Amino acid sequence: MGTYIRPNSLRGALDALDTGRLTILAGGTDFYPARVGRTIEEDVLDISAIPELQGIEETNNHFRIGAGVTWSEIIHATLPASFHGLQLTGREVGGRQIQNAGTICGNICNASPAADGVPALLTLDAEIEITSADADRRLPLADFIIGNRSVALSPNELVTGLRMPKPASRSSSTFIKLGARRYLVISIAMVAVVLEATDNGMVACARIAVGACSEVARRLPHLEAALAGLPISAELAKSALPEHLESLEPIDDVRGSAAYRRDAALTCVRRALAELGTNLDSGAGSPRAKSQTRVERSQGIESDADTFSIVVNGKPAKISSPRITRLADVLRDELLLTGTKIGCNAGDCGACTVLLDGQQMCACLVPVGQVNGRQVTTVEGLSTDGCLTRLQSAFNSEGATQCGICTPGMLMAATELLRNKNGELATEDEVSDALGGVLCRCTGYRNIVSAVLTASNSSISIESTRPESGTAVGARLDRIDAPAKLEGTALYGADVGPADSLWLRVVRSPHAHANFTLGDFEDVLDRHSGLARVLTWADVPGNNGFGIYPHIKDQAVLANGRVRYRGDAVVALVGSRSAVESVRDDELPITWEPLDVVASLDEAMKSGAPRIHDDCNDNILTRGHLQKGDATAGLETAYVQAESRWDTTFVEHAYIEPEAGFAQRIGDRIEIHVSTQSPYMDRDEVAQVMGFEPHRIRIVPTACGGGFGGKLDVSVQPILALAAWHLERPVRCVYTRPESMAASTKRHPSRITARAGADRDGKLTAFQFAGDFDTGAYASWGPTVADRVPVHASGPYAVKTVKAQTRAIHTNRPPSGAFRGFGVPQAALAHEGLMDDLADKLGVDRLEFRLRNAIRAGDETPTSQKLTHSAGLAQCLEALQVQWREWRDESEAFNRANVVTRRGVGIGCMWYGIGNTSMSNPSTMEVGIDPEGRLTLYNGAQEIGQGTTTIMAQICADALGVSTDLFRHVMGDTDLTLDAGKSSASRQALVSGNAARLAGEDLRMQILRLSNAGASSRITIEGGRLLVTDGDATRHVELAELPLVDGGDVLRGRGTFDPPSTPLDENGQGEPYATYGFAAQIAEVEVDTELGTVHPLRIAAAHDVGKAINPTQVEGQIHGGIAQGLGLALMEEYIPGRTENLHDYLIPTIGDVPDIECFIIEDEEPLGPYGAKGIGEPALIPTAPAILSAIHHATGVKIRRLPATPDRVRAAILEQSEQAQKEG
Repeated sequence: MGTYIRPNSLRGALDALDTGRLTILAGGTDFYPARVGRTIEEDVLDISAIPELQGIEETNNHFRIGAGVTWSEIIHATLPASFHGLQLTGREVGGRQIQNAGTICGNICNASPAADGVPALLTLDAEIEITSADADRRLPLADFIIGNRSVALSPNELVTGLRMPKPASRSSSTFIKLGARRYLVISIAMVAVVLEATDNGMVACARIAVGACSEVARRLPHLEAALAGLPISAELAKSALPEHLESLEPIDDVRGSAAYRRDAALTCVRRALAELGTNLDSGAGSPRAKSQTRVERSQGIESDADTFSIVVNGKPAKISSPRITRLADVLRDELLLTGTKIGCNAGDCGACTVLLDGQQMCACLVPVGQVNGRQVTTVEGLSTDGCLTRLQSAFNSEGATQCGICTPGMLMAATELLRNKNGELATEDEVSDALGGVLCRCTGYRNIVSAVLTASNSSISIESTRPESGTAVGARLDRIDAPAKLEGTALYGADVGPADSLWLRVVRSPHAHANFTLGDFEDVLDRHSGLARVLTWADVPGNNGFGIYPHIKDQAVLANGRVRYRGDAVVALVGSRSAVESVRDDELPITWEPLDVVASLDEAMKSGAPRIHDDCNDNILTRGHLQKGDATAGLETAYVQAESRWDTTFVEHAYIEPEAGFAQRIGDRIEIHVSTQSPYMDRDEVAQVMGFEPHRIRIVPTACGGGFGGKLDVSVQPILALAAWHLERPVRCVYTRPESMAASTKRHPSRITARAGADRDGKLTAFQFAGDFDTGAYASWGPTVADRVPVHASGPYAVKTVKAQTRAIHTNRPPSGAFRGFGVPQAALAHEGLMDDLADKLGVDRLEFRLRNAIRAGDETPTSQKLTHSAGLAQCLEALQVQWREWRDESEAFNRANVVTRRGVGIGCMWYGIGNTSMSNPSTMEVGIDPEGRLTLYNGAQEIGQGTTTIMAQICADALGVSTDLFRHVMGDTDLTLDAGKSSASRQALVSGNAARLAGEDLRMQILRLSNAGASSRITIEGGRLLVTDGDATRHVELAELPLVDGGDVLRGRGTFDPPSTPLDENGQGEPYATYGFAAQIAEVEVDTELGTVHPLRIAAAHDVGKAINPTQVEGQIHGGIAQGLGLALMEEYIPGRTENLHDYLIPTIGDVPDIECFIIEDEEPLGPYGAKGIGEPALIPTAPAILSAIHHATGVKIRRLPATPDRVRAAILEQSEQAQKEG
């Protein structure tokens, strides 16, 4: 690790620069993201404590902003109206944490084409103050930035500030930033404009700059000249012409095409001119921001003392870590405050948010050297004496916590807001702004917003629900696992591991397809003294392959001579953390021979295409098929037909907790603590890799920070087991965010063609479907997707004839696995798109058309399975009719008054088979009572945020006849619980819920037999005594007098349930699922037709869940699914090698998810526990179709390639307009 210097004077900094080349650090917001997962070896000059770099000054002829001034200080400063655009810029920089830490000059020196501050500063004619030990100089900003990531600064020079000339007395400014989501936006295009006016209302001077559309942000001098002397009004916008932007050189990238950028930049320029023209014409000008007292930073020292002190949660703590160490690492590793979570180490997710002197900061971006003598507050410091704060209690009661990995960050951000409000009510906008820098993948944010608003309103009482015995099912019971997550004591995969653990890092392939050879690693081991071993494929004692299916173990733990996708594991480095992070991949003796890459479905299916797997005849992994009747004939007899094609891309799970865990060898066994969705599957998979009997592997699940299917496949489990076994030491592994995204499975990209027909009465006659699914380099869950999709392809409708065919196809791309729906979300895009088209052709209301065709009890599915009960789609649609009519009327009224901005309301429906497709998927649960009267629920249904801890207790408690408060919980440990199956396919409520019910009933019957009591007796536990009240008689059972039966219990009930299903025949006929979930959602969106941006305004969701075991958790699942469906529809697109972080790969932020109204339909399922089915997958599936339907209603365009990014929507609108012109 290099030297860290933090001088407290400018002279000290310049002297340090003179001694050698130093990397300058100020806010850390660009420094640390560039160093994720590696040791910081360069020498660092931290300039954050230099007084001469602070403050905003006004002189007779200019303003000066010090190089250390943060964006928050800019935002809250009292500045002239011409600086309003700069202040608006500050509000668009990252989230509040980045604004509090990031400096305006750091933003400039980073010199990114998308650097937010540059356009506004160009319009202020900013000069850069530059100082060295020898001289001072000033340079116009336009001359300072000389290229992408390149500035005119010598190694011995330091930027000390910015200087802007004083503006004219009558001036105004603005800033517009275009992105694909509300917060944490890297811009597609941005525009800053300053207008100065003459006394008679003419343009005296215009300065206009455009960013993110060239290598360097640029002024538009020709447009500026054209505006001079024109009357100030909104008509100024018409003066901006395409030729004025010809100097721009936009590029195609993940955020937008070059053509779109140029088009969007012109639109933004025109809007900025119209805004300023209107303001100046009215005399309003730009608003002035209120001044805010600046938070003073402690003065740094140059001392290299070994220890220093910080104050954490009100207590002094001595720090021995190097000062360049991230504050997050110090809190977690040195002070053992693991409530501060790490999701990215780049400031992209906000999970590590803490308060530093009262301001929210990303602890992963703060060098601990900057914290010397300052106050740090973490989530562990919120509650006192074991009592939750009002804010934490509100989170608990509102259901604002699910997986819990983002909860500490949300709480700290909200705490800053509430403290600043000082008892005043917070608004929803204020909550969104304050929490905009924290990402959540589970909750959909709405309950988080509600919780903060509730906490801010002291007139609202916050109470916990405590149902009485026998009434838990259906109650809004607070989550049992919430307090630990709210207090920061819940332990996730990266939070566990003995102090003497070694660290493991996997070296992965940089090539999508290549052969390779390994050399001798002795030189590497000799150069890195802390490196203990380099593991290769030859170290695998059992089968060097894993996979979901017993007959397909096609993915190597460590590759043997060939890799098939970028991210394949090649070798593993084991040693001290600093050692494994300091080894560069290019110093390893790996010789690569790149091979031809199969990069798409089309390439995979070409004649003579390279085979991804040599033991296969082609690249088709598997096929799915369903045929009922003659669909071709059904289409021929249809009165109307509709057909189209849909294309979807990879979608990343983006759980905020990367894969993590540790393993240790205990005798002849291996124990693995890991974040997982499937403990028993992990156990069996690791056992076959190690060549062990399964009982020699113990999986101890940690808290799981989100899964959504992505933690069904093994990740760190087998390689940790291998390392712990060989080295006989505990070994930890935590994926970096880029590694997690490169290595993990994704939602299958798909190419779907579908065709449907209906008769004159609007009843479906036939449906044809063909879908190709890119399963990537390895099988993973490809066969499941290929088998499930044909069953669901025609949607939740009564269709007379159906033919559906699917193929899972190998490419040299990331493995596609399970992701909330197993291919059904992709299929829903097709069947819902065709339902809209058929309804429109028939002139029938879209909701009414679906209601006519909704499958109901008594109807047959495409597999010829007769639905006898719990088929609630019609009820879902009926529940939405009022909103549907009102929203459509309101949107059409809006559109009559607006041309550019259009609103539309769309609808999407779904059905989903609960559990495995035509396969046994049993669950077994146990509940026991020990001699002291303590009840324990042995729950193998792994908690991943969906609420199994709580609902299993509710079900079991009612079956047993006791209160949920009495239970202790043992979760998922393969030594202590029985196999409850994987947490996927929305199966746990139905399958494990029934097992929990049966276990409770079994224990109850044992107690009643012991006490010779009747079935309706009441059971009470008082210490080590059971009281059984049967009518007027009460019988006592002394538990200590009973013999032990298992694990310290004296009584233990067991329940096993396996939902009935049958195999499908060669035509896909049979009964693949015991029951189905149904849903309908409607969405209202607002589309900016000039920019192509889509803003969801509100969503209503009706879901048939059978029975809501816990309505709060059902609503939470619906909210979270809708947020993921919104992301699928509008922004999420994983591109290997390009979107492997959480700022290039976009998921919805708190500002992107609209109000959601939930309608819980309870069409009870007789097979389910108390009538329950499932909700996890159904929550997501209809959202994207509803949003696409709404875009169509608003604009007339049909988006068939997802996501519907602004450039794609705009292109579709332009194409439609051009087609109309040709036809007109």
